Amino acid sequence: MRWIKNWLGLNTPLNRKKKELSILQQQAMIAQRNGDLRNFAELSKKAEEVEDEIIELLNRDNDKN
Repeated sequence: MRWIKNWLGLNTPLNRKKKELSILQQQAMIAQRNGDLRNFAELSKKAEEVEDEIIELLNRDNDKN
């Protein structure tokens, strides 16, 4: 069933968070390369928060099984 949802483009909350994390990490890397350390720090903090949310989602999924 999961592959059907992926094929139709329906993302799970976990997949959306992983994509958000990837985007934040890329933006942080670009900010660091450009020397914008304040923006880098803010983006890194947001990325850590999203990582925590991903861990929570994974723990919830493991508790259900």
